[in-house]
Amino acid sequence: MYSVYEALQNGLGERRNTTAAREWLERAAATGEVHAANIRLGVVALNRDDDLDGALEQWQPLAEAGNVAALRQLALNAPIEFGRLVQFSLIAKGRSVGTIDGQIGPNTIGALTAYTNEIGVETTCTEDITTTGCLRALSGTGLFQPSE
Repeated sequence: MYSVYEALQNGLGERRNTTAAREWLERAAATGEVHAANIRLGVVALNRDDDLDGALEQWQPLAEAGNVAALRQLALNAPIEFGRLVQFSLIAKGRSVGTIDGQIGPNTIGALTAYTNEIGVETTCTEDITTTGCLRALSGTGLFQPSE
């Protein structure tokens, strides 16, 4: 489905048709194609009158599974939801984050640092945990995976 979107969007073998391309992008994103969902959320971020809630519904499960692109988009477009995801993930790993308010404050950073130290992973995520490098490192720690 995503390849149909690309063909219509860029006029590859078809006359360029952005309306039809958008429809195919929606279909691809609805089926869970990660790349399509990434582009859809990027389109929403640029065009705020679009359905941000709908895009976030598609991204939330991907972010919860530790998908770095989804985490980054969630952090950029819905920082409170991102903060809550990080806080709930830390709580699931046995860490105290203080009040669950979606704010990445000193308690959340402290819990994050304690968690990464405990599992022996060095990160530089104490300044800005929304960078791609930090999110990739956190995803690799299993933070966003369910506890056993």
